Amino acid sequence: MIEIFLDSHFQKILVAGLLLAAIAPMIGLYLVTRRYSLLVDALSHVGLLGIALALLFRIPMLIGAFATTFLASLGIERARTRWKTSTDALMALFLSGSLALSIIFLDIHEEGGHAHDREEHGGIESFLFGSIAEVTWLQIGVLALMLVVLGIAVYRYQKEYFMMALDEELAQVSGVSKGLFQFLFFFAVTAFITLALSMVGSLMIGALLVIPVLASMQLGKGFWKTFFIALLLSLSSTVLGLLLAQLFAFPSGAMIVLVTIGWLVLLVAWKELRRIM
Repeated sequence: MIEIFLDSHFQKILVAGLLLAAIAPMIGLYLVTRRYSLLVDALSHVGLLGIALALLFRIPMLIGAFATTFLASLGIERARTRWKTSTDALMALFLSGSLALSIIFLDIHEEGGHAHDREEHGGIESFLFGSIAEVTWLQIGVLALMLVVLGIAVYRYQKEYFMMALDEELAQVSGVSKGLFQFLFFFAVTAFITLALSMVGSLMIGALLVIPVLASMQLGKGFWKTFFIALLLSLSSTVLGLLLAQLFAFPSGAMIVLVTIGWLVLLVAWKELRRIM
């Protein structure tokens, strides 16, 4: 087993996975606290639409994914606040609508004689399920930069982060700019989704952000203790998930999510056992 950690390719995958795992709780804690858990699933499918449009108009796929995801995140928030629309309904609308449009645009792209482009990039399936084994050092560098910037921002503005997560109205009364905070937060969410799409796939991104936080909440700790426990769970799930994937030749993203769910099940069972006793 030690030989696996000495393999240079596995080391690169592990670094990428740990960077994703370290970033995830910073975003996930706010999403779960604000009951925005489905937002990531909706936006990750919007990212697929961006990739389909990028293939159709022959522009870089990550630019297409980032642009459509960021615009969709702002659109969802504006619709929620301006027209008092149900958040769940908006998520369902964007999720199903963007997936349907993705299929249509990909079909148009293939009929236009560009099917080889789709094959070259592994098709939409590669972004549904991801392949962290194909991560590049450039992606790792961008993830590392994002971790540093986001970590400094959360530490520097932890009071604002805490207040916006728990009570938007109280935060605004205290002088926090809701518009600026949400703009920057959705920018971070969009950047994370764009980078994670090709590594873990759109079907796994939501679980990566949400499940460690849910598992941590079973311990009944405070806001920041929940964050640090979620961070530990996320990091440990990534290491164990990647190791199991390497040993048994399973998809990496799926194994990471299953290990994280395992933590959640264990902590829920432990919580129920304590309640009974």
